[in-house]
Amino acid sequence: MKEFDLICLKNEKPYNKFSLGRGAHGVVLDVFSNSINALFFNAQNQSEYIIIDVKNGDFVADNEVLPNEIKAELQEGIEKIKSKAVAPFSPVPIKLYDKVELITKSDKYTKMGLNKGAVGVVVDNALIENCVEVDFSNLDDTFSVNINDLKVIK
Repeated sequence: MKEFDLICLKNEKPYNKFSLGRGAHGVVLDVFSNSINALFFNAQNQSEYIIIDVKNGDFVADNEVLPNEIKAELQEGIEKIKSKAVAPFSPVPIKLYDKVELITKSDKYTKMGLNKGAVGVVVDNALIENCVEVDFSNLDDTFSVNINDLKVIK
């Protein structure tokens, strides 16, 4: 193993506490004698990632290889990447088809025609930078809304 090799978890039990399962893919950041530090992205929130210690024997090398341009970009920003890692992944409080209410008054929402109290339905539960797609029935479009600006209603 070497820096920026791709791996796949084969023993998920020690890493369940990080919300990682068998088959989770990671990127090697540091190599030690009995383990590696690997970066894993949150499958439910594309802006979130963790860096954890993975013991030798708990992973296998992936057949894929990162392009040199990506390796160079990672190398350039490695300290910033390490400083913004979280552990464990944050639970996603909103699910597909949840009925939600906008609880924040903000110019960014007002410009889109959304006001505090607007009610909609989550139409895609994949988060990107903590935002989820919501369909507000009185408008003809879906909107990306920060999950912290929404409340699930029954």
